[in-house]
Amino acid sequence: MDAALSGHGAAASALGYVYQAEAALLELVRRAKLEPATKLTIERYDDVAFESEGRPRELLQSKHHIAGLGDLTDRSSDLWRTLRVWVDAVESGDAALPGSTFSLLTTATAPPGSAASMLRGEDRNVSTALSTLELVAAAGGNQANALAYEAFLRLDGDRRRALVAAIVVLDHAPGLADVMPMLINELGWILRPRFREPMATRLLEWWDRRVIEHLLGGQLPIEAEEVYYELDALRDEFAAADLPIDVSREDADARELGEDERIFVQQLQLLAMSSRPLELAIRDYKRAYMQRARWTDDALVSSRELRRYEERLLDEWEQTSSTAWEGVGMDEDDRLRVGRDVYDRTQFLDLWISPELPRAIRQSGLLSHAGQRP
Repeated sequence: MDAALSGHGAAASALGYVYQAEAALLELVRRAKLEPATKLTIERYDDVAFESEGRPRELLQSKHHIAGLGDLTDRSSDLWRTLRVWVDAVESGDAALPGSTFSLLTTATAPPGSAASMLRGEDRNVSTALSTLELVAAAGGNQANALAYEAFLRLDGDRRRALVAAIVVLDHAPGLADVMPMLINELGWILRPRFREPMATRLLEWWDRRVIEHLLGGQLPIEAEEVYYELDALRDEFAAADLPIDVSREDADARELGEDERIFVQQLQLLAMSSRPLELAIRDYKRAYMQRARWTDDALVSSRELRRYEERLLDEWEQTSSTAWEGVGMDEDDRLRVGRDVYDRTQFLDLWISPELPRAIRQSGLLSHAGQRP
């Protein structure tokens, strides 16, 4: 997860961690097609580890660099730091030799003739790569790599050869900016083209939360099945209605109402609503506002469709309220009762933008507020 970004160490580290997590998702989606029972851990045995029967069968190191930096030479710090991590895993018993694979996923490039170039998936030359690495480690001369050289030479000859034979170098890998397009491509079979990017965005948002849970929760493996469940839920939301409902209550609670939006709150207060129903109504208002903005940003609904929907809501409001107020005098209790009745009836208006909107929208409370203007 190392990253080279001259003069911006903190930014480089942050990019490296993001790359590590997003690359892990991409690899999990890819591998799960062939092995549905695939599981992975992050920052347990290695940057990423793919497990089988409770043990890591593949340890993966990810290295992210900006364009033009980070050649994977024989004395590269990326290479030797990675080797040191893998030697530690072998010596601790976390990785078995033989039995484990060690993958280096890096945006850097292994120069022709280098040890790393000989450990790519094709045209491998393990013997030459091993002798090259042994010569470099024995010669020393690079203080930054000294501990890694020592660790590599500490392995006996058979285990050194077994380790190098198990290494797969995945160099010149796509960078962080390329992960999203590649994920969209992997999801191409699920949805129509215009929905793929919004769906990939939502999958990444879910994945970010899931990785945090994983890191905080004892690092139990993340199963490929979890990704499929999330994809199924997202596909149903998009396919059934073309309009996913995915603004969370937490997101809505965190949004502050603007001054011009407080008219809505004042109108509710005139109905003498108690605190809890008022809080729920405000949350629904904010979720509706945020959801509408997200649909528009993702080009899932046009401004014309929203205007027509708002007109329908206003028409229905006029019909409902005009009939309710007929014959009502100036008595404050009567006016309050009718106002509350009109409000309650609007909660169950059966109006929606798409005729196939899922039941979740109708039950979410968003419909009655989706047409409110800020």
